[in-house]
Amino acid sequence: MAMPEDWAPDACKLPTEERPLRLAEFNDLFAFVVRTERREPQRLDVVLRRIVEAPARDLARRESECCSFFTFEFEPAGKRSHDAYRRSAGARRGARRARGADHGIADG
Repeated sequence: MAMPEDWAPDACKLPTEERPLRLAEFNDLFAFVVRTERREPQRLDVVLRRIVEAPARDLARRESECCSFFTFEFEPAGKRSHDAYRRSAGARRGARRARGADHGIADG
């Protein structure tokens, strides 16, 4: 999937030259998506396989450092929590868009 060079919001503090690497990290993580759900316009719940929990938490921490308008929460996903967990990503009021939508993650 081709992304325009100016895909990141102006408030993003990640250096421009590092953005393709970050995008690749998200794309790698999204390969482990079990399902998604958009509960609100600026919130995307992504259920990921448990095997990627540590890298997902690390990526969320680093993303929060450069894009403080994003919020990330982690919790077990349903009855089979040993297999999957829910990563909720949201944008604080005033953010242009939620990153999951920018990366081609479909709802459902």
